[in-house]
Amino acid sequence: MRERLHRTQLLLEPEQHRALVEIAQREGRSISEIVRTMIAEQLDRRERVVSADLERRLEALDWRHSSRSVSIARQFWHAEGASQLTRSN
Repeated sequence: MRERLHRTQLLLEPEQHRALVEIAQREGRSISEIVRTMIAEQLDRRERVVSADLERRLEALDWRHSSRSVSIARQFWHAEGASQLTRSN
């Protein structure tokens, strides 16, 4: 079952209203339906942008973390290698 719709009042610029009326007439739909569709598309787009941004940030953290781990491992290996050489001499 469809969720109950909420009534909202919007103030539009005259050109925005004209464009919505034109779209609604051309598509045989109500202005409300057009606006709901546009809002749903914009919310979906924003969600994808936020998700992509979060993914980029997480990848950067992973890269920094793995880069640090490699750097620390190299430092440890060099330090251990040097101490092994010193002990064997």
